[in-house]
Amino acid sequence: MHYKFKTKPFAHQLKALEMSWDKKVFAYFMEMGTGKSKVLIDNMSMLYDKGLINGALIIAPKGVYKNWFDSEIPNHMADHIEKKMVLWESTASKSKEKELNILFKSDHDLHILIMNVEALSTKKGKQFAYTFLNCHKALMAIDESTTIKNPGAIRTKNIIGLATVNKRNIDGSIYRNIVRAYRNGLPSRANSNIRFVSCKQGIFYCYISAIANINESCIGCSLFTFTGNAMFETFYYNI
Repeated sequence: MHYKFKTKPFAHQLKALEMSWDKKVFAYFMEMGTGKSKVLIDNMSMLYDKGLINGALIIAPKGVYKNWFDSEIPNHMADHIEKKMVLWESTASKSKEKELNILFKSDHDLHILIMNVEALSTKKGKQFAYTFLNCHKALMAIDESTTIKNPGAIRTKNIIGLATVNKRNIDGSIYRNIVRAYRNGLPSRANSNIRFVSCKQGIFYCYISAIANINESCIGCSLFTFTGNAMFETFYYNI
């Protein structure tokens, strides 16, 4: 894996990146403080360098989505990558609309749209995200997928309906709940759908299958529907 990092990764971050960088669907279930945002940013950068994406949609809770714009991406994205990065605002002024429109100009830059998850509950937000994804070879990432835990909610349906090839999830709580349930004895129906491939030094690799049959009260999230795959790989790191 040849890639010039802006900030040196820890061993667990490098492992996560090695496992995930070329996967169509992958989930980073890493505890708070273990640097899952950096892993995703490096993953985006590598895919862009390989010509596999030219756009990225990051969806995060309203309380933290600005952090991606202000600090996470500026601090961790490789300097050699030319990018255009825009933060979504629902009540857009003329200057903000002009800023958003640069994401649709044809060039060789990586176009990054950062939206708060609440915006996907609205027709305006959903339509803009849809248009952005359909104009780019894009990666879509969900930060804290517990915000779409209700499969019947408009927000969840809108996000699941967004079509893109590459999908990522980063979450510090959902997988902890799965591991706790696993240790405490999952209900038989859910237990048959979760298979831990290996467990070493706090790092878990597992495959989630038979999505529709997973006991939602145990898992508490519709992430598995979001992925669109009946089986996908995950990385878990616990400090």
